[in-house]
Amino acid sequence: MGVRFVHTGDLHVGRPLECGRPKDGALDRPFRRCGLGAVERILSIARTESVDCVVIAGDVFDTQYRSVELTERLMEILSSAVCPVYMLGGDATEFTRISNQWPDPVSCFDAKSVETFELGTDRQSSPQLVGQSTASDWPAATAFTAESDRPQPSIGVVHRPPGRTHQTVPDSLGMDYWAGGGPHRPRYWPSVPGGVPGSPQPRRFDTRHVGGCYLVELTDQSPSVSFIPTAPISFHTVSVAVGSHTDEPVRSLGAVVSAALRAIKSLQESPPRPTLYLPDGVTQDASTWSPAGLVVRIELVGHAPIVTQLTRRRLDWLFDRIRSRLEPHPTPVVLDSLRDRTRRTAENPSGAVVDALERVVETMRTDARSRLRAATGARFQDCPASARDTVPAEGCALTDQTLDRLTDEALALAIDRLAERGIDAD
Repeated sequence: MGVRFVHTGDLHVGRPLECGRPKDGALDRPFRRCGLGAVERILSIARTESVDCVVIAGDVFDTQYRSVELTERLMEILSSAVCPVYMLGGDATEFTRISNQWPDPVSCFDAKSVETFELGTDRQSSPQLVGQSTASDWPAATAFTAESDRPQPSIGVVHRPPGRTHQTVPDSLGMDYWAGGGPHRPRYWPSVPGGVPGSPQPRRFDTRHVGGCYLVELTDQSPSVSFIPTAPISFHTVSVAVGSHTDEPVRSLGAVVSAALRAIKSLQESPPRPTLYLPDGVTQDASTWSPAGLVVRIELVGHAPIVTQLTRRRLDWLFDRIRSRLEPHPTPVVLDSLRDRTRRTAENPSGAVVDALERVVETMRTDARSRLRAATGARFQDCPASARDTVPAEGCALTDQTLDRLTDEALALAIDRLAERGIDAD
């Protein structure tokens, strides 16, 4: 007889997504409560897979954002578990203060010493979990021991697993699997054996992994570990091609809005299963998965003539227009940003404007300089600073340093004005 369980950790319930937040109350709910949604999905997996238990390897709450309402809702969700749930505190130092409030299916590991839980009534023949609620790197590792002749598996539960800081684990510890937390992306060490499933709900775009949990089965053979996605909110990038001179270009800003809305609607109707970056030794579970909400970043690409219209003000208008025209959908969308990735074309007639500007600047640097000096006189550079206010304007002189500074400032200001009109001066 072996043991089959769900391994998760780093729930960080209460921490918001780092993206553009919705303003509508009904739309906000799945995004504001995405951490709780991940917990519900994990317990649903445990029910469907008929596992023996769920192991949560630390950081249940994100302490900076925790609230009484959020805590009570998590208690309500955990009370619906159909199997035992074992958790430890991790980096949350105040975790043990609420340990007496957890519902019956939940057991918390002690923070001061290593504690053992049996998954049955027979201490000698039941699978066991050995853990400690601490954020340190398995400080009581020597106490994580299991009898070498035990017929049933032993699972070590610690927030920062041995494989994170150690290449090997002493054989004397006798654990058949280490269920760890800490890193927010999936990791697995076959030689330990054990690993980290990562955070069940990624928080921002630069997180490359998809949130999920491990389904672990321990038998007489090596552990069988598969990854199941759980993230209620997924991140996606939508590219809107404005075309080029050779193909059929987008000719109006309204058409850009329509193209973006079509791409978002297609994403809502059939959300792609995100690419999983899984460590060696972990397989991908075939379970169905569909997000409860999408965070979308829009990127404009191409180099059609309409590129000249993409000023900062018009890009802001595009973003607001797309957001305001999003229709209600079972899979809601929050727009993170709109980014201009278009390329300017060499045939842009605005190049002549830039060339003319450069000729004017060069004239200011050379021919006009002597005329400016003649018009202002030659007394300014030799005049004490305290007396300059009394020097007549016609008696001032411009030094080369002052002229260079004024010329550069004028050039920079002119280029900024061109950029606002969609003209690339680079």
